Amino acid sequence: MSRTEGINLENESKKLKTDLPSDWEYTSIGECGLWKGGGTPSKSKSEFWNNGTIPWASSQDISNGDLSTTTYTITKEALYGSTTNLIPSNSVIVVMRSGILRHSFPVMKNTIEITINQDLKALIPYESVYYDYVYHQLRLNEKRILNDCSKTGTTVESIEFNSLKLFCIPLPPKYEQIKIAEILSTWDKAIELKEKLIEEKKNQKTGLMQKLLTGKVRLPGFEREWKEVKLGEVIREIKEKTTENNQYQVLTSSRQGIFLQEEYFKKSVASSNNIGYKIIKNGQFTYRTMSDDGSFKFNRLMSYDKGIVSPAYVVFEAVNIDPVYLMNLMDDYSFNQYIQKETQGGTRLSLKYNALKEFVIIVPSVDEQVAISEVLCTMDKMIELYENELDYLKEQKKGLMQLLLTGIVRVNTKDN
Repeated sequence: MSRTEGINLENESKKLKTDLPSDWEYTSIGECGLWKGGGTPSKSKSEFWNNGTIPWASSQDISNGDLSTTTYTITKEALYGSTTNLIPSNSVIVVMRSGILRHSFPVMKNTIEITINQDLKALIPYESVYYDYVYHQLRLNEKRILNDCSKTGTTVESIEFNSLKLFCIPLPPKYEQIKIAEILSTWDKAIELKEKLIEEKKNQKTGLMQKLLTGKVRLPGFEREWKEVKLGEVIREIKEKTTENNQYQVLTSSRQGIFLQEEYFKKSVASSNNIGYKIIKNGQFTYRTMSDDGSFKFNRLMSYDKGIVSPAYVVFEAVNIDPVYLMNLMDDYSFNQYIQKETQGGTRLSLKYNALKEFVIIVPSVDEQVAISEVLCTMDKMIELYENELDYLKEQKKGLMQLLLTGIVRVNTKDN
């Protein structure tokens, strides 16, 4: 296989910190196959979309990790009457333009015929290249590709296509590519099964929460009636603010939990002067008062002793209620549905503390609250155990990829 002009083999070897086996070579991604782009059929032409049977993927579908259930399908008329292309099975599809490229480089191996939009590109490998092997190489080199090939757009990140085509990977003979991909795909299946188990346990917890937190199912030994209270009777706003700059670490309350701001955004986005930021202590709650989609995420600080959050957040603590019970209650789907119905606003919805404290909830005695919390905490610990096992599997696969995809460890190919 020929080399792309301008690529330095010695530099590529240094980047991967290994010398290639004698029957391997470096080749550019551009030389691995034929690249095809896509397009979006006109939304105004119903014949392009109605009763379509051909899957049509966008960057969102790639990010979700499953091309077998794309959001949209198009018709044959759309395929021949627009700029989109039919991508054959056993190809690799990458995201070239999307906000998600600030954090990751989504790649999918495609096992079905599919069409794609203009934000995606597909690599249809040549005969000497195995698609699944290239997929794993792109996954291994995600950070390098983002560093070397990305460019900043006005609103979203994008990958420079010419730079991506020049990006080099080690390439063994095809039979060894297939063996390597088979081994790594086995790990992918184990990871996928663990992820499905975690999702199943989370769904079980959600179902149990909806029963226990509404009193539809009672734990043994509890029979007293529940009572209505306003949230303001069981929570208290905390208004303590910083009096000096960088008094504590800056935190961000996200949909996934509370994180150090510099770790969550990979940089600090706080004002250089954070005097007047709100102080949050371990065990206290916080949420952002504005929402674009009507969903408000309540988080409880547990990982740090103290921190500070933007003035755009509300900080409060639990009083006269078990804090774990309260956290589960506010994390419950039905509670968020209730909030969305009661929240007012235009394009962005607002939930001030004065409005939050007026919400009415039905709660059991503190003893029953604690008992419910213990049941839900047991499920949380089980989920956390599975998530730790998942992280371990991912780390093991990552190490295996580094060994197999660079030729440090060779697979058994005696049958070839």
